[in-house]
Amino acid sequence: MLTPRTTLRPLAPCSRWVVPCSAVHVLCAHDVPRTHVQDKEKENSVKTLEEEEVRLLVEHVPAKGSSDDLVTTALRKLIQDAQARRRASLPGVLDKTLQEGICSAVPRVISSSDAQALFSLGLVLMDLAAFSHAAQVLARVAELRPRSAAAEHQRGLALAKSGDFDKALEAYQAAVRKDDKLAISYNNMGVLLAKLAKYDQVCPMFAPCLPHVCPMFVRCSVQSRPCPWLVVRRELSEW
Repeated sequence: MLTPRTTLRPLAPCSRWVVPCSAVHVLCAHDVPRTHVQDKEKENSVKTLEEEEVRLLVEHVPAKGSSDDLVTTALRKLIQDAQARRRASLPGVLDKTLQEGICSAVPRVISSSDAQALFSLGLVLMDLAAFSHAAQVLARVAELRPRSAAAEHQRGLALAKSGDFDKALEAYQAAVRKDDKLAISYNNMGVLLAKLAKYDQVCPMFAPCLPHVCPMFVRCSVQSRPCPWLVVRRELSEW
């Protein structure tokens, strides 16, 4: 506390340097382990490289409204490049960068008249877990091939995986109308109906595929006994 009689003595020179704020930041950066910094730099560079590869992969896709020949040629190359990249990637790992790139190209290639190429694109999209885009592409295939049960079945599978069970059921129904021996579509309809708790409709859907899934089916049919496979499926709450 200062008073009128207090005398001020000169302070001794400070023996320490005053460190500017910018230097403090530099010192703090040096405290980070070098390996951590190198890993971050490597991660960023790899991510940038992957984004560049995907951009190069889709940049040849023509603009919306281009000629069918141009779109189809680009579509085939896109599928070939995407499949090659998937084969080179780690199994079971979702390539989000490739997923986003292929999805961005869908509006530009869906006008193609090549049903086989579009079907292959739908399978690529399903492999990339882009189920809504896959359903959109497979719906275009169904338009181009109105007699194809495979296109409707795959569309139903994509819709089911995207969570749209009602539209998936419609697609499966369209598939069995075109091919009444397509057991897998009946089976998938039964599974969806069970998920929707419509158990009274489940057994009739499973019936066409029983010869393929139940080894006792022929014997039970001959002896006019209820199928044990259906009885078990009916009694269990898990379908």
